[in-house]
Amino acid sequence: MLDDTYRSVMRRLAKKNFIYMALVIMVVVALIQYYHAMLSPPREEGLPEEALPEWVSGWSVNFTVNDELIRTYNYSELSLRASPLNVTVHDKEITIQAVPLTSLLEENGIDPGSIGSFRAKGSDGYVWNFDGGHVHDAYIQVVEKEFLSHNGPLRIVVIGARHKSWVKFLVEIGFETLYE
Repeated sequence: MLDDTYRSVMRRLAKKNFIYMALVIMVVVALIQYYHAMLSPPREEGLPEEALPEWVSGWSVNFTVNDELIRTYNYSELSLRASPLNVTVHDKEITIQAVPLTSLLEENGIDPGSIGSFRAKGSDGYVWNFDGGHVHDAYIQVVEKEFLSHNGPLRIVVIGARHKSWVKFLVEIGFETLYE
């Protein structure tokens, strides 16, 4: 009888000790995470944790009007000018960083209303043609670091043209004007 009581008491103590040890471990882990967060230097918002690959920083897109080169924009220049844009992809609202095509046209002295058509060309030679009326819904997206290998550093997004049209690894945008 004494033996059974002793075993019962020891089981209860072992169970309590296990629970106390688990609580102590959880508190220690929480304290380590708290102090790590407090002692880590603050990260500036919007800056990548690591440098971009070299091929990305050298990426550029050519702007042509009536087959004449008017300007080349590089990735760094466009990424500084990009602002948030909400788009719907597969029934899900996402925010991308993008530069409106109309602002780039106006900057180069071209009236967006004079565009009859435009085409976007990817580095693989893929070309997508658009009616000039879509120039107001066209943006150059600065692609987030985690999607670079799939989408390229820059791509064109045209909202409303067959739902949404995307050309990855963008290297050229050619415009044809209604009049010369």
